[in-house]
Amino acid sequence: MENAITVVNVKLVDDLTGNELAGASLQVEDPEGDPVKAWITKTSDGYTIKGLNPDIQYTITENAPREGYLIDFTGASINSENGVIAKPHGARVSFMLTDVKTGVTEDGKIDKTTIPEMTRIILENPFVTGEVRVNKDGELLESWSLLDKAAAFVKSLFHYEEEALEGVEFTVYAAEDITHPDGVTGIVFHKGDIVNTGVRAIQSPAVKKTDSLGMVSFAGMYLGSYEIVETATAEGFVRDTEPRAFTLAYVDGYTDPVPAVEGELAWTNR
Repeated sequence: MENAITVVNVKLVDDLTGNELAGASLQVEDPEGDPVKAWITKTSDGYTIKGLNPDIQYTITENAPREGYLIDFTGASINSENGVIAKPHGARVSFMLTDVKTGVTEDGKIDKTTIPEMTRIILENPFVTGEVRVNKDGELLESWSLLDKAAAFVKSLFHYEEEALEGVEFTVYAAEDITHPDGVTGIVFHKGDIVNTGVRAIQSPAVKKTDSLGMVSFAGMYLGSYEIVETATAEGFVRDTEPRAFTLAYVDGYTDPVPAVEGELAWTNR
């Protein structure tokens, strides 16, 4: 009887598309925390490690994610005849392989039929989304006083105060082709398209109206460059037709959602 050489394949994927993620930094550590193997992920059907010792708990740690992703294992699964995996905690997950005795043929060679299949571990990362907020108000007539009176006209000076506008509709458009961060899916919205919010959950078109405080937010959007347009205004006000540009840019593996680079967008109607 001989011990089989352990073979483990580790693959990092997007937790929604299932596509393999390139560019992340992973390593396997022994119980003392010393690195055993370290690698940068590629789209090459995972990374294969041979010769890990059985009956020892190893830990996979994500040191840096693919750009556009969080350092966080949202899922971990194992397909193995002799392995188990624990529930992930943040960017760490532990696994163990049990010892398997292989058979030997009559000529003294290992019986290949008794060698366990390769252990396959799949780890999942979530991509980062962004959010933009709009603050909408209007200039309402507060008072007026007569300045001058001529034969043909009256010139008046009006004094205004700003008040939140409810029911003003805004629509968000892609200012460039928006691509999925996994690097495989490709373009999800073409330039000029109305985009969606809630891309990690229930998606809906990015068309919303301001609330009683004059506020509206568009959350759960892919990162990229956008334009937001006032597509309908409140009664008695002139619609502002000028688009406002904003960008949702990746910050790091710990920030989600990211706010618009330009901050909160403000509109004032007259």
